[in-house]
Amino acid sequence: KIVLAPGVVIGNMVSNIGILVSEGIPPSVIVKQSLEAIRTMRNYQQDNKRRQELVIEIGSDKSLGKDTRLKEAELARLDQDILSNPARPLVTSGLFTGIVDEIQSNKSAVRQDIIDWGKDKLHGWIPDGAVRVLREGYMLPGSQMFHAAVTATQYGDFIGRYVKYHNDINVNKMSEEDAMIEALSTFVDYD
Repeated sequence: KIVLAPGVVIGNMVSNIGILVSEGIPPSVIVKQSLEAIRTMRNYQQDNKRRQELVIEIGSDKSLGKDTRLKEAELARLDQDILSNPARPLVTSGLFTGIVDEIQSNKSAVRQDIIDWGKDKLHGWIPDGAVRVLREGYMLPGSQMFHAAVTATQYGDFIGRYVKYHNDINVNKMSEEDAMIEALSTFVDYD
């Protein structure tokens, strides 16, 4: 879980900011575009999640003979929102890496096994709240702390790429393709 350690996440963000400043991007622009990157990525992810839910709901509603016009209208609106989201071209070109989604160290697996064993063996003796505290404290997969660390790591790299990409297009007048290549080559590509 070294990638998810708070010091590594913060160090990565500071490093990304340093790279952007060395590229001549003013700190005020970095802050503004970083907030935009977070907002657009969050919207993109939420819209895609809702879209997947709707596709399943519409399919099952049709098989049950239900009227699905409202859901189909919402799906059409979501499709348009996804297409117009500024994060979409960056995500589809690989600038949002998902490597930390797959990280599961043996150390965390052992911790999880111990907690699960203790919960099974001492069922009724250890309150569920204590088990939740242990899971959060050890940042085990499924815990809120684990999710927050994964999100921070993914967003930290995406934000750097997003700011670089938009600066190269808007200020340096690069083509979208060249800006994508620059954003990918400037920051570590974990995939």
